[in-house]
Amino acid sequence: MIETDLAPLDLLAAVKGIERDLGRVERERWGPREIDIDILTMDGVTLESDVLTLPHARINERLFVLMPLAEIAPGLVVNGVPVKETARALEAAGRPDDCVLDADATDAIRAAFAA
Repeated sequence: MIETDLAPLDLLAAVKGIERDLGRVERERWGPREIDIDILTMDGVTLESDVLTLPHARINERLFVLMPLAEIAPGLVVNGVPVKETARALEAAGRPDDCVLDADATDAIRAAFAA
């Protein structure tokens, strides 16, 4: 979670720069990648463009996104539903192992944002 004064598309450009700095190479869409940083939601912003959709278009389908999000922002509501509730529902649906956190990657991302 970050605080920023950047507009959504400016934040996206900054995130893409961080991904490049961390070694991401643009290849096929939705293919394997070295690093992937998504903008999930921005307070009070709804946006649908060719390059960015807010809230993230598939946020409510991904336990690996919702579990850590529910930890850092337990009161967050996306698309009218608390992320905690959506995460619990997905977990109950039988795919609890979809969520794996990588502490080294998290530290690298935090360092890149702090720079």
